[in-house]
Amino acid sequence: MQAKKYIEAEEFLSRINTLRVRGIGNKPTEWHNAMLSVLEAIRQAPAADVRENRHGHWIMVTRPGRDGNAMYRCSRCSASDDHAVAVMVPFCWRCGAEMALDYVEEDLEDEDDQ
Repeated sequence: MQAKKYIEAEEFLSRINTLRVRGIGNKPTEWHNAMLSVLEAIRQAPAADVRENRHGHWIMVTRPGRDGNAMYRCSRCSASDDHAVAVMVPFCWRCGAEMALDYVEEDLEDEDDQ
């Protein structure tokens, strides 16, 4: 099975209409009727449920405390998350970004100092 390919429907319709302007369908022929059927089918097709695929990474902003947890910040939306260093949280709870499997360290503070 081929992977799905999502297209911009309005752009596609515009290109098909350009063919009609060039004279490839201005006559009442089978081709013209077929093109009109294609245009109508595209207009009536349901929209695909597609979401933007966001990627990011956790930035460690505090060193791990006595409990093994550190504070992290999302590189996309700056949301904070407190979790164990050994646990890799795969998505940001706020923006939904898919997180890289590693993290970046900032100028770290000790979590116990906050």
